[in-house]
Amino acid sequence: MARVLLIKTRAWSMKKFGTGACPPLGLLSLISYARQERPGRHEFRLIDERVHTPTAGEYGALVAEFDPDLIGLSVLSSDVKRMGEVSRLFRHLCPHIPIVVGGPHASAHNATLLDKVDIDFVLAGEGELGFVGLLDSLDAGHSCPTEPIVGLSYRRGDNVLVENAPNTRLLDMANSPWPAWDMVDFDDYKNLTRMTPISHGKYAPLFTSRGCPYRCNYCHEVFTKKFRAKGPVEVVDEIEYLMHERQVEEFEIYDDIFNLDYDRAMGICHEIIGRGLKPRLTFPNGIRGDLLDRPLLEAMAAAGTIHLAFAIESASPRIQKMSRKNNRLPKITENIEIAAELGIFPFGFFMLGFPTETREEIQSTIDFAIRSKLNGALFFQVIPFAGTELARTYFSDEAGARALGTIAATAETGIASTRDHERDMETGHYVWVTDSMAQIPTRELRKLQLQAYFNFYYDLGRIWRILRTWPLPYSVLLRKAYLLSYHLVVDRPIVWTHRLIKTIGRRLHAAIFSPAGAPYPEY
Repeated sequence: MARVLLIKTRAWSMKKFGTGACPPLGLLSLISYARQERPGRHEFRLIDERVHTPTAGEYGALVAEFDPDLIGLSVLSSDVKRMGEVSRLFRHLCPHIPIVVGGPHASAHNATLLDKVDIDFVLAGEGELGFVGLLDSLDAGHSCPTEPIVGLSYRRGDNVLVENAPNTRLLDMANSPWPAWDMVDFDDYKNLTRMTPISHGKYAPLFTSRGCPYRCNYCHEVFTKKFRAKGPVEVVDEIEYLMHERQVEEFEIYDDIFNLDYDRAMGICHEIIGRGLKPRLTFPNGIRGDLLDRPLLEAMAAAGTIHLAFAIESASPRIQKMSRKNNRLPKITENIEIAAELGIFPFGFFMLGFPTETREEIQSTIDFAIRSKLNGALFFQVIPFAGTELARTYFSDEAGARALGTIAATAETGIASTRDHERDMETGHYVWVTDSMAQIPTRELRKLQLQAYFNFYYDLGRIWRILRTWPLPYSVLLRKAYLLSYHLVVDRPIVWTHRLIKTIGRRLHAAIFSPAGAPYPEY
């Protein structure tokens, strides 16, 4: 029987505003699919470092006791520093055990990770089919696969790189097993920050579909552009099981686009209502706001929806077109008002600092948020994550980057270098980063971002509306308000002061010890 140790790595900081943890759906899906395809042939151990980060000694004891045949790491870009630490540790503890890395960071960087981290395999894209293929190969005694395995990259014994394209075969969502919920203690997650800002109690994350046909240039392609979905009965069967057997009260829907199939979305709501279930549903992701209408919103409210996030991104028609989001803003505004009327807590996502974006366009987005009936909002800074079209377009060559003012920036502009941008993407926090791609300096973009939060949340009318419509105990609201205020008033100024001191130090070092034009040294 193969023994497989799977680890969800922990981000470099779990204390920053907006970070949190949910049961690791990717790893749970790998386990359940492997059990279905290779019944009785595995023993799995699952470690979620966001719940408890084992010490080196604890990992050593685990390796001695469990003696794994394969170690798998699931990694976000914000986890990359920890990924290196964990892989080095296991190379020391058990140098002959193969290590495979998957997750969004692996999908973005693919085979290039093999040259950056001491690992054996990279599994990109949807992982279930490739994971089972790797297990089959290792079970057959092959240190390297003898046949192509979808999404898997590695170096053969002769150091030749083998890179198999991800997602050439896709999982049939309609017949896929539920995640391995038996591996999860939901109590471990109920008090951790989660994606939904107004959540409370024991909850479970769900994917009811995968894929999105829209082609926003800043978005990932982990699940491809092909929409695949579970039917209403299958979705509600899982909800009912988790409510009755695992005492789950609340469900976060993580789909890329839950409401692409209007009839399916309506069918899920009617199935929940018809069975007499009373879940709390939240949509912190995966709703296309301009595809909603009053009948669907009424059905969602009747099925238990308490929170709905609208990914608006920008109020600028030019930026909407350039980013290919192409939201119909009047329709979104109408649906925000309907959601608020029905008692659904409407939340907005906004992105500031698109390439070539002007100060006036950024301000128009902030003004849109403030004028809206949204009860909450997050203002992100645009990041061209590796693997996205935005990154391919604007960082494919030095000339393209220089045209946007992102290379060899001076102290006067305050715009960071491409190298700084890449460091932010891998080790920074995706809400607050140090680089601006817009037509304004980084410092001004940070200032606008901070002003957006203050002007949006510290508005008496909005505060009163939140108090009147808050669907959970007020203790939850007080905690959220404290965290936001602490972050804006205390944490961010400290971080910015620290970064300013480091920047000044790098520039002084370069001016004194480096020849003209030399890059700043890394710290």
